[in-house]
Amino acid sequence: MSGTPTRTPKARGRGTSVDVTAEYLSTATPNSHVVQDLLAYVVNGAAYIVDGHNVVLNYSSHEKEIAELLERELGGEIFMVPRVNSPEGVSTPDYLFRGEAYDLRTLSSEAGKNTIFNRIKKARRQAKSFVIDVTQAQLTEEVIAEQIEKVYKMKETMFVDKVIFISSGKIIKVVKRV
Repeated sequence: MSGTPTRTPKARGRGTSVDVTAEYLSTATPNSHVVQDLLAYVVNGAAYIVDGHNVVLNYSSHEKEIAELLERELGGEIFMVPRVNSPEGVSTPDYLFRGEAYDLRTLSSEAGKNTIFNRIKKARRQAKSFVIDVTQAQLTEEVIAEQIEKVYKMKETMFVDKVIFISSGKIIKVVKRV
């Protein structure tokens, strides 16, 4: 996957994206911070404080590994966001990275040609930016490119700002809405 900035064509006037991989990597500050646990998270003006029951920090080792990869390759402040169990219906992202909410989507080997779009669409309430781990997915660069175009042009995913793609422990592409 190329790190050269390119624009995807505007589709029906809805949206475009630009590949900012080279920019992100050239301005990176690797290992500038330590991945930290966020002990409180604010959603719609309400603060949810980790108490070990209603609000918990119970992320997976994979989620932590991806956070460490982001810090190692891009640098910047990154926090593991707690999950809110009660009250029900409070959605939280996986990370607060450089001041923005990001949600991790890890694709399995069964991932199909619409999986990226569908996984992002379902996470609308969690974040506007995403980290997609395609390590296990058997997706070609062409299919990933088609999915990026679809994410940025379809009405159901107009909320998406940035997407960072990871494969085999490396950042392979970063795209953002123009």
